[in-house]
Amino acid sequence: MDTMSLTAKYEDEMIAIRRHIHRHPELSNKEYKTTEFIREKLTEYGVEIAEIGMKTGVVAVIRGGKPGKTVLLRADMDALPIKESKTNLTKEKVCISKNDGISHACGHDAHTAMLLAEAKILNENKEDLNGNIVLLFERGEEAGGNIRNLLPYAVETMKLKIDTCMATHVKWDVPTGTISAEPGAVFSGAY
Repeated sequence: MDTMSLTAKYEDEMIAIRRHIHRHPELSNKEYKTTEFIREKLTEYGVEIAEIGMKTGVVAVIRGGKPGKTVLLRADMDALPIKESKTNLTKEKVCISKNDGISHACGHDAHTAMLLAEAKILNENKEDLNGNIVLLFERGEEAGGNIRNLLPYAVETMKLKIDTCMATHVKWDVPTGTISAEPGAVFSGAY
């Protein structure tokens, strides 16, 4: 799988998704429209979605065509109660929050867009995957994290043992094109 070519192929779509999410931020545990949007995209991509019985948060799985381990990929989706500053905006600014006093000042719009792109690419190539990919779109990360409330659905409902977990995240001090890996629990909702 040539991930660089596939990523470039879907770059415009990923940018459009991030902009859509940025324009429609929702606070922790109130990510109703964001959840609906994610579910619509995953359905469009043909990804299996777990019914978790919650109004926010999404758990989905891509079952690989070959035996192997199960990797959980996680992205957070909530916004912060921060008014987006419009004083420094230029004519080129095409992405502004429509929800006054709420913004994706935390980068979760990018995290969600990246995980959706990963879902699309991995699902298109699932026959070549060794093992399974669980996609977890975490609700309420800024409110202390809800990953431990969503994990049981992957384990119990989908009958999967999670072998490892990785977060989709942006970080200002890591250069573009670089992967950052840190040992132990990292990020607000980790344990």
